[in-house]
Amino acid sequence: MKNLKTKQFQGLNGSLLLPGDKSISHRSIMVASISRGISRIKNFSNSTDCLSTLNAFLDLGVEIKKYGRDLIVYGSGLDAFKDPKKPLNMGNSGTTTRLLLGLLAGQSFNTCLVGDASLSKRPMYRVTNPITEVGGEFSLTGNGTLPITVIGHPSLKAFDYHLPIASAQVKSALIFSALQADEPSIIFEKEATRNHLEIMLNDFGADIKTNGLCITVMPRPKLSGRTISIPGDISSAAFFMVAASLLPNSCICLKKVGLNPTRIGIISVLK
Repeated sequence: MKNLKTKQFQGLNGSLLLPGDKSISHRSIMVASISRGISRIKNFSNSTDCLSTLNAFLDLGVEIKKYGRDLIVYGSGLDAFKDPKKPLNMGNSGTTTRLLLGLLAGQSFNTCLVGDASLSKRPMYRVTNPITEVGGEFSLTGNGTLPITVIGHPSLKAFDYHLPIASAQVKSALIFSALQADEPSIIFEKEATRNHLEIMLNDFGADIKTNGLCITVMPRPKLSGRTISIPGDISSAAFFMVAASLLPNSCICLKKVGLNPTRIGIISVLK
């Protein structure tokens, strides 16, 4: 065991520009890929999980160019993915896995998802069960962990689904499935969760309406590429916010941090 020594200092001072929000970064590649035309994504997170999403879409045939923290995505539409002919490696990213389970359910080919040893211990029933109920199909291991094969069905049926738990990832997976359905679908949340995907899809041209905890998704939207500037990750900002709150004489400026109302619980707690 090593002993760590820290020097006492008086407060935190300065300004910081944080990496892009990971939750938004995952979804930005997915939405840009199912849109038609060129999308520019600024301040994309270079976290390992977000890079797993990027690599998965490269394997699905999407042309993506990376310039530091910026991406250019050449989208060809919801039905333009190519059969990867090999398993898609999710790494350790549960977000990539869960959202792709919904998106790939409506494709015309089967896709096997694999992950590292840690991710492969995590059951995916909370995503596969609801998507199966609304028409998706999966080939699962006995305990519902990776590897999972998504059996593509390009003619998913519309659905009304009541989420039994509050989960932005399950909701997002269902929204991706609903985009590929034959009629409007309705998702009922148990509690309000982060709505990055709904906001982003509407910016790209989708028709998603939210009324309280009820989300109506119109199918087969005509999405067009656009530019996205991803705000700083408030989860990363939280460490600096707490540290500055604890240390006297601190004054820090965290620039361009995302302040979505569903994500700012840390600010309320500190106040």
